[in-house]
Amino acid sequence: MWWFVYDENGNYVKAVRSDTQPDSSTNIDPSGLINPVFDSKTNKWSGNNVTIDNKPSELQQIVMQQAMIIAQMQQTIMQQSKDIATLKGVNK
Repeated sequence: MWWFVYDENGNYVKAVRSDTQPDSSTNIDPSGLINPVFDSKTNKWSGNNVTIDNKPSELQQIVMQQAMIIAQMQQTIMQQSKDIATLKGVNK
């Protein structure tokens, strides 16, 4: 069984796999928390939840804008190549 060990202040220390419960430990998993702290009175972990920031950074936004501009330029070049090929065919 996995046990989650905490220090004298309740701060998460480590996970230990053992058949017997170590001192200052619980089988309640603190996964998903940043800097979890165990409250032995309530028998719960507290801490900040792990959240994923879905908003792209400023640099990522710039890179995405540049990628879009490059794609638009490639489409324009392809169309121009087709137009040039058509015009060359007319001039023969």
